[in-house]
Amino acid sequence: MSFIKSSRPLLGTFVEISLSDPSLPERELEAMAELAFGRIARVQSLMSFHDPSSELSRLNACGHLHPLPVNEWTREVIGEAVRLSRVSEGIFDIASPPAPEEELKGNFRDIVLHRDGRVSFRRQLSLDLSIISRGYAVDKAADLLASQNVQRATINAGGDIRFIGTRPSNLSIGTPVASQQVQLHAQVTGPAVSTTAACIANRRHHWKRVSDILHPRTLKPMKSNVSVSVFANTCVQADALAWVVLFDEPQSWQSLLAKEKASAVFVTSKGEMVRFPAAA
Repeated sequence: MSFIKSSRPLLGTFVEISLSDPSLPERELEAMAELAFGRIARVQSLMSFHDPSSELSRLNACGHLHPLPVNEWTREVIGEAVRLSRVSEGIFDIASPPAPEEELKGNFRDIVLHRDGRVSFRRQLSLDLSIISRGYAVDKAADLLASQNVQRATINAGGDIRFIGTRPSNLSIGTPVASQQVQLHAQVTGPAVSTTAACIANRRHHWKRVSDILHPRTLKPMKSNVSVSVFANTCVQADALAWVVLFDEPQSWQSLLAKEKASAVFVTSKGEMVRFPAAA
């Protein structure tokens, strides 16, 4: 069976693509991987928050002044982000004011998606797509590989993984303590998975060690050591839902996971694991 594995530094991590197909020579698999990496690089160039020449940066600079035309991929990500912000009642939100000293009044409701494809803001905002743009890049690469009818593929971009064809039954997910690994002996329940961790760092808040991640509503550091992995149909969906599960109340995120046909796995620093929905 022809098999290749290739990796590139993209999206702030190393992206690895593995392809296998007994009917195709390795050179064709390598060409497919090259095209997939090209899609990932394209998403990065469009949606980088830190690159001043990116489309997202231009939108952040001028979106409150007038509507701007954007690439269909950028619009698609923003549109899905607005949808997920709405269904999560703002726990997941890509919008924030441009400066930390401003009152946090701006949110996803200030984003306007015009019918002609342009995007604008009702007030000055600073969109940060980093939570879901990595997952979107993985999804776009997966869509391309699926269109080529490759028999089996895995795209791994840090915490975002997408499977094409036969999915593995087991998946290794790191605990919130970097030196540990937990092997999940459970069926992978979706073609996409995203893992988000609120790791306790050396940072201190009121003399207690806390996470670098701030709660989106209270803006206070997380105090728990836990990782959340969400299995869903796409990595974009899994990215946003993992964020919601990490921060929202159980009753709310359990209802949302059911509506989105997704599942979640919690792993603590002690290696304890909890699944939702619970294993049968």
